[in-house]
Amino acid sequence: PISPPLFCMLQCCPQPWYRGNSEPAAETPPARNRKADSRVLKDVLGYVLVEPGDFHAVRDTLQAFGGQHVSDVDNATHVIVPDDLAPHLQRHRSDLEMSLAMGKPVVGVSWLEDVVTAAGSSPWDKHLVDSHVPAALADLGVDQTSVSQPFVGSLQETWGFLVREHPEDVEAGQMRRAIEQSLLDSAITLRKDRRGDSQNFRQEAPEKVLGVARGAKLEQVRAAYKEKARLSHPDRGGSPEAFCRLQQAYLTLTTEKASGSKVPDNGPLLALPSPEDRDFELKEHRALIESWFEKHGEDLAQHVERQELVLEGLALAVFDVGSINRNEQGEEMRNQCFYLSLARSYLGSSDRRELLEETALHFKRVVEAAVLVAHPDWGGSRVGEHVQAFSDFLFFVLDSRGLLSELVIVIFDSVSGGVEIYRGKHYPGPEREEEQRANLLTIKYVPGHYQALGRPAECGHGRPTLAELQQRLDEYSVLYVITDG
Repeated sequence: PISPPLFCMLQCCPQPWYRGNSEPAAETPPARNRKADSRVLKDVLGYVLVEPGDFHAVRDTLQAFGGQHVSDVDNATHVIVPDDLAPHLQRHRSDLEMSLAMGKPVVGVSWLEDVVTAAGSSPWDKHLVDSHVPAALADLGVDQTSVSQPFVGSLQETWGFLVREHPEDVEAGQMRRAIEQSLLDSAITLRKDRRGDSQNFRQEAPEKVLGVARGAKLEQVRAAYKEKARLSHPDRGGSPEAFCRLQQAYLTLTTEKASGSKVPDNGPLLALPSPEDRDFELKEHRALIESWFEKHGEDLAQHVERQELVLEGLALAVFDVGSINRNEQGEEMRNQCFYLSLARSYLGSSDRRELLEETALHFKRVVEAAVLVAHPDWGGSRVGEHVQAFSDFLFFVLDSRGLLSELVIVIFDSVSGGVEIYRGKHYPGPEREEEQRANLLTIKYVPGHYQALGRPAECGHGRPTLAELQQRLDEYSVLYVITDG
């Protein structure tokens, strides 16, 4: 059963709240033994797994202090269970396993009490959450280190889409990635070759190396490469130097076909677009984000409060659009809150659910296809160790030629207390103020869930410029990082 302090909180809440019978309280006595902030649970979406007799007390506490109860674990930020979970473990096994697989924090009811009564506490404080994880949860036998992150499953779905709808492009991408890796592995041989007769090779047209006519179609280039690679591979007795030249010729021609511009003949032999550069930037970015956790550990509530002041100053409110979408075949896809939130922020409203879902699916396809072009090996069950959230995928589209390179995507992270700003390579300059406003998207991250940020209808649909946003962040000393395409 729920402990007496929780009932006391319900009886002492200073604002009107709805009881289990959905009737408003006639009067509310003054608060006792709790912090003054009656909105401390703002943006908390609780999925409640307690005894029927305790359910209303937990739900009403959530609502009384600004949170919400949700009926689907997909949309939850926290899963609330009895502190003594052992007797209820088997009954809730399925929900709990799903919650852990989705990275949702599972906490005992005592966590709720501490958040709303302890001064300076925050529902996003990881240390506070960890201190209220029921010990019986370990009896489920779920190895958290082996649980796939939600973005892994999303990438797998997009990989399946690409294999099904664009098999030739997938094959070419896999081949290109393998060739790039092979050339990097052969760098010593190539450098040695440069000291010899490499100048003769540089003057040899890639068409001649592959044995195709100038202007040959991409399919002809691929077919010629496959045939020559099979015959000249070092494993079959071919020359490593000649095989590397063949690979370089293939990359040169396929790059020209894809970009529509000629690759300079005098460029360095290994000047290839390499995902390793982006991977390094992502690693550095992750290190910076992790440093926020260390710096903000004890005063996280203060930093989150500053975030809220910035949002209030910009008249940005939270709009939760859920986390379930459907693909082109009508199949349900979970964990899509990142793309749905981006779509809501981009469109400015969610009145037409069909348009919202179509836009979110488009964002998903564009972003994840860019990731898989750079890393076809991420289409399986593993991704790079430095990918920690869906937002990390943005690294791979900031310098693209599509719509996303014209946007600035701002993520208010309630977990770290900071703000991440991703600025596309083609984001409009300050002289194009209206385009800047239209192209700035804002979303919020809470544990395991993304939510859209936008201006309510009564405030108009105008958005801040990036300069106005930065001014507010500086005014309230909110840490932020800008990543440029």
